[in-house]
Amino acid sequence: MRNQVSTVSIVACGDVGFRTGLTATAACALSDKPAMVSICINRSSSAHQAILDVGSFSLNFLSAEQIRLADTFSGRTGLAGEARFGEGTWNKLFTGAPILDGALANFDCALESRHEFPSHSIFAGVVKATRVQPEGAALLYAHGRYFTLDCTSHPRAA
Repeated sequence: MRNQVSTVSIVACGDVGFRTGLTATAACALSDKPAMVSICINRSSSAHQAILDVGSFSLNFLSAEQIRLADTFSGRTGLAGEARFGEGTWNKLFTGAPILDGALANFDCALESRHEFPSHSIFAGVVKATRVQPEGAALLYAHGRYFTLDCTSHPRAA
């Protein structure tokens, strides 16, 4: 799986003072009617139980300028829990889940279901609100390192 190219996102949940989040590369669209996303979260992550407790989460797709945030939420900087939110600007949309300003796309989701596997759970969330940046380079991950893809130079599909 290390060879697979993945988008880099931050999954976050909780209220100020009790927020938690992680860097994720296993997130994708699940349905369009209703709009739903899926995320795969390690069961040992602090965010796993927190998502179950609060019943909502945000999915924030990172831009090329947000590598430091990706490192922070992956645990590489040694910060955990609420301390990770000291970087970036965080707001709320509908559910109260933390939403990262400047991300390429934000999905504010209500937890719909969970499917358990030995090490991870797949969470399905109904999208309650979105916010999208019109342009920017996406942060990607493969082979143990970050790289970018600038989609602004390509024409949009009709």
